[in-house]
Amino acid sequence: MRFLFFAAILLISCGSPSSESVSSTTEVTDYLSVPGPIKYNDKNFNLAWSDHPTEIYYLQEYLPEGQSVERFYEMMTIHLFLSEISIDDAVAQKIAEIEERKLTDPEAKYSKTENPVGDDVMLEFMVSSKENEVILEYNIYHYSKADVGDGLEALRIMAYSRRDYNDEIPAFMDVFETERSARFYELIGLEKPEVKLSAQ
Repeated sequence: MRFLFFAAILLISCGSPSSESVSSTTEVTDYLSVPGPIKYNDKNFNLAWSDHPTEIYYLQEYLPEGQSVERFYEMMTIHLFLSEISIDDAVAQKIAEIEERKLTDPEAKYSKTENPVGDDVMLEFMVSSKENEVILEYNIYHYSKADVGDGLEALRIMAYSRRDYNDEIPAFMDVFETERSARFYELIGLEKPEVKLSAQ
């Protein structure tokens, strides 16, 4: 099971339950010219899944060795939107989704941090699911603008997700604040890979 939230306008992924399954043998298309690995949290995250569901939206998911998109513990994701929407408007859409989710998800919450010397924004949020098993998912989204070539500017979201299951959740919550701080500042400082749309 994977979490996929979709905003009405942008189709921004952020985590609502889905039964979609992806075969590990499926060939993965590198739409963004970022094959990986992405080095983060002392791990190499390799390209594991990608999609181009609309004309303006691309996403690629990266996992450490031994994990799967069906059941992962850590994931890096690049969302790319060929849209003139502002970062503030995109963040506002995400926050509206999380506020709505609070009505049915007691763990749903978020924290927004703006760069005082730039336009980028960090959005942290937590969501949970209890459909087939208990899942708690912590996410950090780094919103920024990216040059994708040919004079095109896009909205890029570089995201990190950490997921724990069932009886593992209390142990994670015991170290959450330390883990949260480390992952947050590492993502801020992470050198973002250059994104170029590949010809498909």
